[in-house]
Amino acid sequence: MMDFKKALETHTAIEASAGTGKTYSIENIIIAAIKENIPIEKIAVITFTEKAAMELQERIRLEITKQCNSKNEFTEIFQKAKEDFPFATIGTIHQFCRVILRANSFVSGLSPKFEETKEEWKEIESVFSIFKGKLDLNKKEEVIELIQSIGVSLFQNFIIESAILFQGKSWSLPELDKRTLQEDLEKIIGMKSAVLSEKKSANYIQELKEVFELDSIEKLANNFQKFESTFFTKEGKIKKVSKDFLLSKLSITETDYENLLFSFKSSLEYLNSFQNLRILCKLSNEFILEVKKYFLENDKLTTSEIILLTRDLIQNNEEVLKKVQSDYQYIIVDEFQDTSPIQADLFTTILGGKEKGLIFVGDPKQSIYGFLNSDIESYKNTIEIFQHNKEVLSETRRSTTQLTEVFNRIFSFLLEGMYSNVKSERDDRDTYEYSNNLTPLILLGLDENNIPRSRNESGEDLKTEEIRKLSSIEISNLIRFMIDQEVEIYDKELKKTRKITYSDITILSEKRTNFSYLEEEFSKSGIPSSIYKNEKFYESSLIQSISYLLHSIENPNDSLSLIKALKSELFLVSDESLFHLSENEEVSYLSKATDKSIQEIFLILSKLHYKKNIQSASLTLADALNEFKILEKVSLGFYGNRNITDINHLHEILDSYQTEENLSYGEVVRRLKKNISESTKQNVKISSDKNSGESSVSVMTIHASKGLEFPVVILFDLTAKPKPEIKNSFLIPNDKLYLKEPIVTEVKIKSEISLSTPSIEEKLKIKREKEKDEKKRLLYVAFTRARDYLVLPLYHVSKGSSGSLREVLNIDNQIQSFIQDSLGHNFQSSQFAISKSSVKKENPKVKSSNLDKIPFFDSEKLLKEMEKLEIESYSSLHRKDSRTIEKKIEEETEEEILTKSEEENRSKSRHLLYGTKDIGKKFGSLSHLILEEYSLDKFQSEKIIENELTSLIDYHYPRSGIIEEVNYSKSDLFEICFSALTKLHLINPNPETYAKFSEWKNLWREREFFHYIGKKNKTEDSFFYGIGDGIFTYNSKYYILDWKSNLLKDYSEPTLFKVVNESYFYQYHIYSLNLLKNLEYFYKESIEKFWDENFGGMVFIFIRETENKKGNFSVKPSYKELMDFQDKILSNEL
Repeated sequence: MMDFKKALETHTAIEASAGTGKTYSIENIIIAAIKENIPIEKIAVITFTEKAAMELQERIRLEITKQCNSKNEFTEIFQKAKEDFPFATIGTIHQFCRVILRANSFVSGLSPKFEETKEEWKEIESVFSIFKGKLDLNKKEEVIELIQSIGVSLFQNFIIESAILFQGKSWSLPELDKRTLQEDLEKIIGMKSAVLSEKKSANYIQELKEVFELDSIEKLANNFQKFESTFFTKEGKIKKVSKDFLLSKLSITETDYENLLFSFKSSLEYLNSFQNLRILCKLSNEFILEVKKYFLENDKLTTSEIILLTRDLIQNNEEVLKKVQSDYQYIIVDEFQDTSPIQADLFTTILGGKEKGLIFVGDPKQSIYGFLNSDIESYKNTIEIFQHNKEVLSETRRSTTQLTEVFNRIFSFLLEGMYSNVKSERDDRDTYEYSNNLTPLILLGLDENNIPRSRNESGEDLKTEEIRKLSSIEISNLIRFMIDQEVEIYDKELKKTRKITYSDITILSEKRTNFSYLEEEFSKSGIPSSIYKNEKFYESSLIQSISYLLHSIENPNDSLSLIKALKSELFLVSDESLFHLSENEEVSYLSKATDKSIQEIFLILSKLHYKKNIQSASLTLADALNEFKILEKVSLGFYGNRNITDINHLHEILDSYQTEENLSYGEVVRRLKKNISESTKQNVKISSDKNSGESSVSVMTIHASKGLEFPVVILFDLTAKPKPEIKNSFLIPNDKLYLKEPIVTEVKIKSEISLSTPSIEEKLKIKREKEKDEKKRLLYVAFTRARDYLVLPLYHVSKGSSGSLREVLNIDNQIQSFIQDSLGHNFQSSQFAISKSSVKKENPKVKSSNLDKIPFFDSEKLLKEMEKLEIESYSSLHRKDSRTIEKKIEEETEEEILTKSEEENRSKSRHLLYGTKDIGKKFGSLSHLILEEYSLDKFQSEKIIENELTSLIDYHYPRSGIIEEVNYSKSDLFEICFSALTKLHLINPNPETYAKFSEWKNLWREREFFHYIGKKNKTEDSFFYGIGDGIFTYNSKYYILDWKSNLLKDYSEPTLFKVVNESYFYQYHIYSLNLLKNLEYFYKESIEKFWDENFGGMVFIFIRETENKKGNFSVKPSYKELMDFQDKILSNEL
């Protein structure tokens, strides 16, 4: 047990492995400090994220409150701490620095009202737009040639990143050291003697002779590609054949040979690109001044500047240093392994001369943010600087004893010298038992000999894409197995075991890019899943664009907001047009624009500006959306639902500001701007509560999972390679960059621009080793998120896996052998059998023979694109369904078209929560649910269908609240669902077309329709909305599916004709119109012809009719009929 009081007596380092109680330790150190009469406001706690800060604040507040209620000698001290708690400094490094800078703004020369920009790139990009427009107007020949030579994208990246890299400082390029270059050339030409007498006629000998004839720098520079191809491979490595030959003939070491070639190559590249670099340097410095001017005029600082300025302020001003030291007796830094060199320097500056005060908590094994400039060396160096007390936390309360042993076995080797064995102290450590023949470590991707698969069924080497598909199938089958077999996991909240739910399972991957493989397989298997979101409402580009628009309406002279609004998706004004606007520096819509389209925008903005103070901000927004026809633009396509939902949510926010807080228009838009700037990444709530209505498998990156834990962790896409470095038309050696003013910082270039030095090979080697070490730590983070089960795919890629997580696991083949015998018989034989037997071959994709008859459109491809789109919603919008979704759909006899809130419940949970006492409606909803959840890959035989249906019905029927009676029994439910899945359905009467459910292509189930219908002067009743049971294709035609569970007297064609046209007339018109409008988004100009040729119709399947080829009715409104229907809606004739 750690002595928390001892941590206060000297500088202390706490090394906390995953799950060992890091936060608990911080909390108790603060409690110990309060007991030592240290005021809570004299303690600063620095966290890595704002979320972590809020959680820690709440935990400390609760503990202080608890201590206040304990009647003892410390009661009064804790009462004082409770009163002073609002003044405690618990937050991120940026919050800590902001407090210091604002308190010393007079000394630092900053405005006390400075703002921190969290979107540095976007801010600088907006300045670049004007800068580029100016360059385009000037039309200097050397600039035009430069941009043509390297491309606009690379030019923009270089100029913008130079402003970020040099932080307002100018830089220069010296002339090339031609003397050294000449010396290197003479050494290379000196190798000529090795080939003069050589009689071999090998190609490489001839190439060497030709290069040695290029006996001047100019000749070699002009024939650089010949030089490079002679001595280097395409991957940039030294060619072995020419090296071996020359070394055998010359008295030169291999190291000297390689250093000479790399140095000469780098210098030649620099020489070739020097003219471009000279122009770039000049333009870059001009742009840096523009950016510096922009930030000064707008009182803004970047996130990196805030830390740097704070460090410099404290280092260069003794009075400020003393004041900070007086303000903070203790600084506790959480996640210290992710600290950057500048941050470490800041803390050592503040407390370096003290005997105590710095307490840093971290785990070097979890240092995984190298791409954010965090540096594990900073952690090590700080430990060396401070003579400190070191505490190692080695008891985990997260993982089972067996799983902890797996970690110890693997990482004691993989992280040798850094890893110390951990012991499980979980509550159930002595009682937890693995069930269903499962073990804590489950291996996938093994062949019949329990060896990682490396070849496909054709005997060819597995490719990365094949592995992703196979992994997705295996993962999907394993999840189904765990759910179907009701595997038990330990619930930390309940402190007992319970049956697993989907939300207990999390899939981790290094990158987000290949999650679509999992989504596709989960869709087939009926597994609910949710992708971890890093984006929230205020980070939507649409909302930010509207914010700029509202600011422009508030202030005609707010040039920046106006430019951003014009450049945004709302107006899409070109850079050149923007520059013409800004020739007189100030841009205002009160002045006249020469561009006619911009002048029309200005006139509307002027009108809105004068109306803003006599109406609400919400109404002003509605007017702007209507005047500029923004709603019609943003509602197009399948993204329309999300965009319109966002806008309605924004209306609510603006209304609440004015009605509840009585804010003026200006205060409202400034509040909106503040919310956007302070918007932080929102973590999705991941619940393992068995009663949760949000049961779905979570899919996220390993980086996003840090700080979280899950009962089951499945790794995915271990063979993914790092993003390749892009070779550009010029390279800039690091040692060729000179700052005109010194800058003491370490900055990493993030763009495609490659920085190289004469010792490039050596530095690349060091870089790769650092990356490999970070990969090992990334694996540690991924593994240790698991509480009960860890699932590891061990597919092997023979070639091309360099730099992947899989390669790290394959070092000397020792890790693999450790994995395979970590727990011996507990998993080795039984688990392999489970993993293999559950794997099913993917259903072959049958290409439609008629696709070539649609020369301009691919129906299957379109539906696959649609499936990738997600629709987000806000619960607050659902409160005004009656106003938002004004549609004329008559109530159905036995089932309802779901409202938005009902659909939300349905999508969040597979439990029946319909809240109706009508048994017919319940039975209809239940049948829909069964058909929705039926796995699309289980049609191999009627026996399989029978078993799967029985399983689904046995699970859902008891939970539905239906009391068995005639026509509503379990057997009735089974019969109608079995019939729906197996019989032939008439899907098109002309020509007569029948098909079984399993023959439909691209079935897209339970999807929303959303379409703007263009009513004027309204925001909330201008949309059609509905939820279809499905969309599918057959013989290259699109169909809309609707299951009907109506209990009718008979199901003859006349009866169905009457029912459909009397009860579902509006439904099939609205659903067809919505599909048409969404297809129009993808193919606008020929939509009428496309629709009439390729829309098969809306198919109503009355599932209580069990005979083949009966109980179906199909309607197919033409393009003209649907346009007439829309016109009647718009003219209020319906």
